[in-house]
Amino acid sequence: MSIPFSTILIFILLLPGAVFSRFYYSGEFSKQYFKPTAYELFVATLMPSLLLHLCGLQVMRYSWQYTLDWQMFGLLLAGGNSRAEVFEAFGVLNNYGDRILAYNLCLWGFAIVAGLGSKFVVRKSKLDRKYPLFRFQNEWYYIVTGEILDFPRMPGEAKDKDFILVDAMVSSPEGTIIYTGILNDYRLSKTGGLDLLYMSKVTRRFLQGRRQPFELKGILVLPYSTVFNLHFSYYKIPLGDIEIDKMVAQAEQPIATESNPKTSAAADTP
Repeated sequence: MSIPFSTILIFILLLPGAVFSRFYYSGEFSKQYFKPTAYELFVATLMPSLLLHLCGLQVMRYSWQYTLDWQMFGLLLAGGNSRAEVFEAFGVLNNYGDRILAYNLCLWGFAIVAGLGSKFVVRKSKLDRKYPLFRFQNEWYYIVTGEILDFPRMPGEAKDKDFILVDAMVSSPEGTIIYTGILNDYRLSKTGGLDLLYMSKVTRRFLQGRRQPFELKGILVLPYSTVFNLHFSYYKIPLGDIEIDKMVAQAEQPIATESNPKTSAAADTP
């Protein structure tokens, strides 16, 4: 048995786990799937592949009345001691090729459903917020959406958040500038870090000097590469008060805050 065929066989065996992981880490968490090394990806797909194959073999046994010939499988994976054994193994592949193809197609389809379903259960039940074991590595997503408030030992709750106020400290030739405004959206970089911040109702003021704060019109697109200190405040609008502008101007007490001085994120109090 040639080494290339064994490599292809191993790849096919691990493919269901890779498909599961790809759809589990989808949407806002998709970059987590592409960040690991080849070895980490192999380890991450090994366990899901084993579980999916165990389920698939049981379904095949009771639904199709077929069982896996482990001896023949070993010959295909490790190679036989004689040419006759090799020919016999390939003969089995030829005779059951359509069933093997159907098995793998069904298993890949199930891996897609299982990956999306597992993510739905984790997100719906907030397991990723309650337990670090289920937490996705996209730390910025939890911060900019306010879901970090549901983490253990964090003040407030995400459901109490109506909007997020951002204070971004930026260095410029004129001096240090602080931009304060409502966070509307964000974009992640290819490495999973923060790339852009989209802010509205922004006020610009200089950290030093006597120049008065200046209100910017429209949407401010702020590159994170220019920011050396970032502060998030999570606000709840009082019942019956819909004047967000008024709340921003008065800077009322937020339900919680989060600071990130470029290197790490830590809870902070204004």
